[in-house]
Amino acid sequence: MGLQGRLDGRKINSGFESPVNFTPTPVGNENDAKISAHLNGIDAALAGAGGGLTAVNKSAAYTAEAGEFVRCDVSGGSFTITLPASPADGDKVAIGDDAANASTYNITVGRNGENIGGVAEDFTIDLDSGVMLLEYIASESNWQIQRIYPVSAGLGSLVPVNKGSGDSPYTTSNREFVRCDVSSGVMTVTLPASPSDGDRIAVGDDADNAATNNITVGRNGENIIGLAEDFLINIDSGVVLFEYIASESNWQIQRIFPVAGGSGALVWSNSISSNTDAVVNNGYKIDAGAGAVDLTLPASPSDGDIVGVITVDVANTVTVKRNGNNIMGSASDMTVSVEKGFELVYHNSDSDWRLVGV
Repeated sequence: MGLQGRLDGRKINSGFESPVNFTPTPVGNENDAKISAHLNGIDAALAGAGGGLTAVNKSAAYTAEAGEFVRCDVSGGSFTITLPASPADGDKVAIGDDAANASTYNITVGRNGENIGGVAEDFTIDLDSGVMLLEYIASESNWQIQRIYPVSAGLGSLVPVNKGSGDSPYTTSNREFVRCDVSSGVMTVTLPASPSDGDRIAVGDDADNAATNNITVGRNGENIIGLAEDFLINIDSGVVLFEYIASESNWQIQRIFPVAGGSGALVWSNSISSNTDAVVNNGYKIDAGAGAVDLTLPASPSDGDIVGVITVDVANTVTVKRNGNNIMGSASDMTVSVEKGFELVYHNSDSDWRLVGV
């Protein structure tokens, strides 16, 4: 198993989060500065959401202890971080690439006799700057993956720019991560005119206030996820990553990152193998190996509500039931026939759950 693969949604029990306090850095030692800011931000996130993890720096093989965030310098070569022996229920460990080089020199997470993500295999971090947070579930003899913090495949290759309500409307440029301070009012960020295939833009709430003061992402003549309308960020601390697909004249949403501590963060603690009624802002790992599973969406969702879905076994039918609202504009339930991860975001204006693939 590898981190890059898990970003495609295979056998994962994880939320996707952006780094917190991602500090803008000058051009120059950009990679080093960005990964340092990224990991320092995650230090802060893990200190809160992760239960007070202690950062330790390692550049060679090491056996982690419960409560540690192991920051790995793999600039000199690959090595293995082995998870603790005889872990206790609720133990947490985080492991990450501190050299932005894990795609070249992988970090192996040794399972030490326990499962990782429900699989009896070691785990490979092969994504530059990737960080993962694991929690031990004693009843399952399993290290559950609680969070993956992607950088290079997410926001790490973008240049952060800080903008506030007074800068609205702001027209962004390719490869910008527009951090919006909406503490004093709403804001519009307009996507580039005449984008090229593969252009990427990220837009996010830097004030933990988008639920009150929304951020409008202006489409500037192109579609956003196939629709000829602007996009609204109304989740506190929400960050959205867009990629332009020229053949479709469409900005595709590649990631939605609810930030640790923000009201939009999904709770990925639900492993289900039978019919279940979904709760907003929760993620569900669905195992249909023993029989068909229906996940019924909430009956009365609010604008911006999110439900996460990851299918880990589709030997039998997995159905996401619409419960009176549309899914991607269709008045039909959705059948999932492959191992896949995605989020559904509710748009009140057209009573529609919109799919965001991961």
